[in-house]
Order: sequence, then C-alpha cells, then structure tokens
Amino acid sequence: MKIVLWVARRHRPFAIVEDDELIDIFMDLNSKVEVPLQFTLSRDVKETFELSRIKVAEILKVHTITSSCFLI
Repeated sequence: MKIVLWVARRHRPFAIVEDDELIDIFMDLNSKVEVPLQFTLSRDVKETFELSRIKVAEILKVHTITSSCFLI
C-alpha cells in the first residue's frame, strides 16, 4: 500500500517499480520482498482513487447537508 501512495502522491511512473536499481535497493532492505509489477501497481492506484473518491463524496455530502441546515 505504501508504494501505491508514494507513486500517486509523488507522480512517479508506474514502471518505476520495475527499475533494476530500485529493486536492488528493496532487496538490500529485505531479501524476501515481492515488488509488484507496474500493471498491478496501476490497478491498485486506480482502485485506491475510486475508494478515496467515494469516501470524499460521502464526506462532502454530509458537510453540505450540515452546512445547509445553518442557512435556513
């Protein structure tokens, strides 16, 4: 999940997870690491966006309803 957020927040290309030097760094940190493919990362970013979009819409809906009560 952290790599999904890092790629999305920092506008990194999905292919970065297949960069040999980055994979080497990951392997130095944890030899058992499983780095996702760029297609998996892309799917996860899109899924995270959709879930976030829905949650934000719910928050705004509640905020709009609450705010409109004060306008009456």
